[in-house]
Amino acid sequence: MIDKDYLVLGLDYKLSDSQLSLKKNYRHVLMNITSPEFMNSWMETLKQEKPDFIIHCAGMGALGRFEELSIEQERLMIDLNVKGTYEIVKGAVLSHDEKLPLHVIVFGSTAGFSATPSMSTYAGTKHFISGFVTSLRAELHLSKSIIKLSSMAPPPVRTNFRENMGLADRSVSIRGVLQPMDVAKDVYHVMFHPQTNRVTGFLNRLIFNYIQYLLPAFIRHRITYNAGLKV
Repeated sequence: MIDKDYLVLGLDYKLSDSQLSLKKNYRHVLMNITSPEFMNSWMETLKQEKPDFIIHCAGMGALGRFEELSIEQERLMIDLNVKGTYEIVKGAVLSHDEKLPLHVIVFGSTAGFSATPSMSTYAGTKHFISGFVTSLRAELHLSKSIIKLSSMAPPPVRTNFRENMGLADRSVSIRGVLQPMDVAKDVYHVMFHPQTNRVTGFLNRLIFNYIQYLLPAFIRHRITYNAGLKV
């Protein structure tokens, strides 16, 4: 977005890339989505900035057997993935000037409409996003609101997920894992073609939207399980 000369306002509890601060069309606001004060600060920011697009991609995951994952870790994940997404969208709707266009894009996952053994709570948070966006999108359409609402559902993307969880690198790499730029380009497409559960990549869309449902459930679950815990 920065390279396409959009004015970009980044929100996070820290500036993770110091090079961003050198960009003339980028500003950063320190804000913690999980804090009790977030909603008021968020709505005030929206009223001041009046954005055309809001892209909410904050989230976290937890990989492991359900009984072994800590309650504290999963509560934080629920706060960020569920409560954070709710407040981002709620604040956008409540503070929106109906005379101005607005398109809100939130990040879900293919885990939001697939069974994902070894990531059950994470998948639950993404199922929330899928159902929430689909239902609210229909409500906004029926009420003839000018607000557009979309959701991304990327398959596995090469990030620092395992490193952030303190896990070792995979001994066997997973083929077909996307690069972050692949998803970024797809977000740009969705900005002008609103939709829900957008899976990045034609082959991935074919697999996750159609082919997976042709396989018996136990095979689908075993493939997902092996991609997660068995490294």
